[in-house]
Amino acid sequence: MKGRKASVYITYNGKTIKTALDNFQNSFSYTDPDGGESDSIKINLADPENQWIAAWIPSAGDEIKAEIRTENWNGEGDEGKLDCGVFIIDSMSYSRGSNGSSFSIGAVSSPAGDAFKETERSQTWEKATLKKIAQTIADRYKLKLYFDGKDITIKSKEQSKATDSSFLKNLCDDYGRKLKVYKNQIVIFDREKYKKKEVKITIKKEELNSVRWNSNLVGTYTGGEITYTNGKSGKDIKYKTGTGPRIYKANEKADSLAEAKLKLENAIAEQNHSAVTLDITVPGRTDITAAMVINVVGIGKASGKYYIDEKTDNVSNSGYTTNLKLSKVSDSDATVLDAIDRLAKLKISVSPEYWVANYKNVKYLDDLLVNMAVRIRINNNSNIYTTADKAIDKLASEGVINTAAYWKANKEALPWLPLLLINAANAF
Repeated sequence: MKGRKASVYITYNGKTIKTALDNFQNSFSYTDPDGGESDSIKINLADPENQWIAAWIPSAGDEIKAEIRTENWNGEGDEGKLDCGVFIIDSMSYSRGSNGSSFSIGAVSSPAGDAFKETERSQTWEKATLKKIAQTIADRYKLKLYFDGKDITIKSKEQSKATDSSFLKNLCDDYGRKLKVYKNQIVIFDREKYKKKEVKITIKKEELNSVRWNSNLVGTYTGGEITYTNGKSGKDIKYKTGTGPRIYKANEKADSLAEAKLKLENAIAEQNHSAVTLDITVPGRTDITAAMVINVVGIGKASGKYYIDEKTDNVSNSGYTTNLKLSKVSDSDATVLDAIDRLAKLKISVSPEYWVANYKNVKYLDDLLVNMAVRIRINNNSNIYTTADKAIDKLASEGVINTAAYWKANKEALPWLPLLLINAANAF
């Protein structure tokens, strides 16, 4: 069987130079954020003869097109391809030490030239829309515009000594839209809309090389308030929405009630977006990009549906890996279904179809199944526990159950629940 292989194909100023780079390349990384900044690549090259720091030194502004290709990745004959896009060289560095000489090239997907990020402009945008403003700016740099989401009417907006890049980003931030430059186009989309998309990719515990999970214990905002100006009276009016202990106070003003509602809704969504985050590394994935939603299962309470804030692909002599920075969207049925499958393989649950059909019929049963699947790795079949009550005590001592009294009161809620509890306790 042929081994798996990952390669990076580089086109430099229109010329393919993969063969030349093979002799020098130490590593390649491609960072794909969902928005707010440009995509970027970094190429680290061995330079034992000081050729890259001399005659071969690139020039700032040179163009690089990069692509990652995989062979026999998930089995013999399985091939993948990730078009990273077109990049402009914006940084170079050289170092020499005990391990030899190396040369690094950094490049970003911003438009050629400095105008987009460096040239400040002042103008007033009247009776416009977000899409029209974005199209005007895209046309200035001969870029295409990809706009996905509901357009937003903008009565008047002042661009005062601001670059087109920062002005458009701030405008998108105000209205809950994400902005990025990718493949010679400006991309604007509604992140909250993307978070509602159907999940098509599930990553299981066995695929994870590393995991880092974080939860904001303070909780999410349940409401907010913002000030807007009444169009007839000219007076400032405070608009409030939601109730609860955590109310977000927007430190900006709106020109109408409709704009106030939109800005506040988006501000609360932005504040709550990263309440629960997950950082994982998996074997290289050419089929995943930032702004997708995926399921991550098999890691207990950290499992769920996640939105990809940033993806970084790393290719080196030691292999190809993908790092994903994620924000949790919601709990997912896939988490429980994965737990049921794991328990069936361990022969703790007799009929997985039964639990798939009934896990929503008893409160907290979904949590119980997930906890069992996380804690139980092998089935010892001890046959020590023969009653549900004793099994519940054992599961409580093993950290599977934290409310033994509840399960003792509800152990007969489903016909097969007592046997599940006994089998799980005997697994330890």
